[in-house]
Amino acid sequence: MQVMRPLAAAFGAVLLLLAALCAYDTWWNDFSALDNYEVLRLSRSASSADIKRSFRELSLRYHPDKDNTELSVRRFHRISDAYQTLLNDETRQTYDERLREEERRRIFEDQGASIRLRPSPPAQDLLERLWFYLYQLPPIVLTLLPSLLSFRGFFTVLVVSGTVIFLVDTSSRFFSALKPSDAASSKEFKDFGLLAARARQQEALDAQPVVTKSKAKPKRSSKPTSLQ
Repeated sequence: MQVMRPLAAAFGAVLLLLAALCAYDTWWNDFSALDNYEVLRLSRSASSADIKRSFRELSLRYHPDKDNTELSVRRFHRISDAYQTLLNDETRQTYDERLREEERRRIFEDQGASIRLRPSPPAQDLLERLWFYLYQLPPIVLTLLPSLLSFRGFFTVLVVSGTVIFLVDTSSRFFSALKPSDAASSKEFKDFGLLAARARQQEALDAQPVVTKSKAKPKRSSKPTSLQ
């Protein structure tokens, strides 16, 4: 009975962890973790002229003609969607009200949240802690590690004895040690997924497009062709 209890807790933690991974995957794929103002790099008090100027600059910088990768196309479409929403006064007003409502709901739901996010500790210190707890994992959980260690090239994840979950992103942006309790829920894990997706999407928006060199066209001779 004592053996089954930590094992059940470990699997319960894995299920909650999947909520964060799925949330990250969804938000990352469609660039929806950033709001329209963040996508266009504007404040919410931006004028129509500011919106037009920002869209013009970003669309020229990230046009798929410069970098026709899947990420570049998704990024360009997200910028275009944000522009179309904010340019029209009516749709912008509706969108702003939705943002305010989401913020009020988030503040209400975050009361009593137990998740703790903080900057990553030194890599050596982190690895020592992870390896220490790794030896305490139930054998059956160890068989799940290969599929949990990497998800969409972002997360490094360890489930520790069903009591502590380590969430580490490969860019060393955040480190979280979360202890599931009665207050912990799938929402807290989804919030971590959202935070991770926001960080990655901001990096993608800041990335310089890859400019492919076009083949040089043969120069035309300036000398007139002599008639024979």
